[in-house]
Amino acid sequence: MKMSEVISRLKKEPGGSFTAVSYDEDYFLLEIYVLSNQVDDPEWITVWCEKSQLFEDDGYEDCHTPDELPEEVASLNFQSSEELPEISGYMAEYVAYFLFPELPDPEFLASPHERREFAAKVASMFRERT
Repeated sequence: MKMSEVISRLKKEPGGSFTAVSYDEDYFLLEIYVLSNQVDDPEWITVWCEKSQLFEDDGYEDCHTPDELPEEVASLNFQSSEELPEISGYMAEYVAYFLFPELPDPEFLASPHERREFAAKVASMFRERT
């Protein structure tokens, strides 16, 4: 579902949560967007955003309204958050690992070569997913 469809659905059926995950392989940047609202205020839709690079300790977290987001978020594919593993609050490599359990456990990737291979596999899996 695209963002506009999610917004329409949340207004009709408040209390839901929908998540999209994207990966920019040029910057090793993984982004999570979660659209949700509350039953008692269905018009107020919030977007929780998390961004971080693979194998980096710092990242970005913030809450927005849909109109504050970059245009490219509108074209992402959202799905019910219930259909996904818990991915919020984790470092990017663990989010990728939870989404694609066939990846090697990032905890055991120490060398730059292993990390580059992991990043290449993540990019490939995201390309296949879209």
